[in-house]
Amino acid sequence: MKNLRQFSCQCTHPGNCPVFKRMMVGRLFHICKGTSGLSQEKRAQYLKMWSSDTDNPISVKAPVKITVPYGPGTELKKLLAEKNLVPSHNCGCHARINQMNIWGPDKCQENLKEIVTWLSKEARKKKPWTRVIPDLVKRTYCNHLIQTAIDRSR
Repeated sequence: MKNLRQFSCQCTHPGNCPVFKRMMVGRLFHICKGTSGLSQEKRAQYLKMWSSDTDNPISVKAPVKITVPYGPGTELKKLLAEKNLVPSHNCGCHARINQMNIWGPDKCQENLKEIVTWLSKEARKKKPWTRVIPDLVKRTYCNHLIQTAIDRSR
């Protein structure tokens, strides 16, 4: 990808990008498509970062296809669906679900704090009213949900 300013994204909808091997949703998708309103120079900086840095914190990395169709992530998704909380097509939840499935129950247990942080941040974005709930209460509830998902997947 030598000339990033001339790069033309071939993706037709938000999701896993086969070029950059990461989840492109929301603003990231529009930056990649060139429809975000950013200058070409700024867009080229994003494209350069995505093509060279596999661990950049701006986007959620995700495999191009789901490699492990069942695990703690799938169980967590089911638990949340019971509460009428379903991931939208333009959030990073599917990548998180996949990551949890790849990790499996033991590794999810090791990364419990990180997963709790993911879930509580998503709750804040999707349900703004959760901002009035004390952080400790939110994190405790998220911890309970994740622990239940891990136990169910064993």
